[in-house]
Amino acid sequence: FPCLCKWCFSFQSFIHVSSAFAQCPIKHIEEKFYPVPLQCQEVLQLVDLLDEDVLSIMTPMILRDWPNTYALTKSIAEDTVREFGKGLPIAVVRPSIVISTAREPFPGWINNIYGATGLIRTMHCNEDMLAEVVPVDMVINVTIAAAWDVATQHRLKSQQYLPEKQTGNLPGPDDDIPILNYVSSIQNPLTWAQFMKFNEGTKEYSPMRVLWYYCLTLNKYKIMHNLYAIFLHFLPALIVDTAARLVGKKPILWNIYKKIHKFVDVISYFSTQQWKFTNDNVQTLWKRMSPEDQKLFDFNIANIDWQSVFRDSMQGLRIYVAQETTDTIEDAKKRYRRYSQNV
Repeated sequence: FPCLCKWCFSFQSFIHVSSAFAQCPIKHIEEKFYPVPLQCQEVLQLVDLLDEDVLSIMTPMILRDWPNTYALTKSIAEDTVREFGKGLPIAVVRPSIVISTAREPFPGWINNIYGATGLIRTMHCNEDMLAEVVPVDMVINVTIAAAWDVATQHRLKSQQYLPEKQTGNLPGPDDDIPILNYVSSIQNPLTWAQFMKFNEGTKEYSPMRVLWYYCLTLNKYKIMHNLYAIFLHFLPALIVDTAARLVGKKPILWNIYKKIHKFVDVISYFSTQQWKFTNDNVQTLWKRMSPEDQKLFDFNIANIDWQSVFRDSMQGLRIYVAQETTDTIEDAKKRYRRYSQNV
């Protein structure tokens, strides 16, 4: 894509959305590029030459210090942007773990149903670590703002350093591609313990169609998490699916929990460790914006009230996922109290 952009004379800006954890083997992640173990072309050649079975065997060796292929390929993609994007109006935005919306288009918009329906009962997580979470609407806003800023800065450089009437996306005096670490821990830190506390305060507002009483345990040690998973996830799934077969219905809970555990295993790498980030470019971008644009494209994480975000998230799940109105809140509270009294 960057090669194609060089031929686009009206090309304004391009934002590559990466991940704050693309460079997760490094504990202090700055807003800069880092070396990668493989180049993009090398990965493509491996995929073309080797079959899936051989690739599966080689994957642990290819990953090295990366926890999964998602994080590694994010890192490789960043390096590809660095290699081919010099001189172009390009920036890299690195959001951390993305959660429900804070304000736009509606507070609490969400499409992940597992936690609030009571399915997830245990997570491998250190509650003392910081939860690097950011609302999805603010990620979109910082991406839009970055696109504006990159186009503006590139235009200013072009006017200053290119001969008159010369056009095209040519390198300026500084070929650096800006990177923005969009994280919460610097300006508005939140621990996993606080994350749990705020979510537990909203469980009375959970949808009527919950499968189980909301009770999520954070287990610091992997062995404890696995034991909890056996008794709180897989045994109930086995019982429910067996009952479903006996009455002629399709068993689904076991497969759902397999997907959940794949998700939990991915998250656990990031919820049991701590990283230090810098976000100077994000804060500089915010200061460059006018008060009107700051209001319209708000991404200032310092202004977020986490308790309100998680309350809105639970109500958003009722409305946008469970398709339930606020009229059923009192009935949901009564049902929740019955659940809690029987546990």
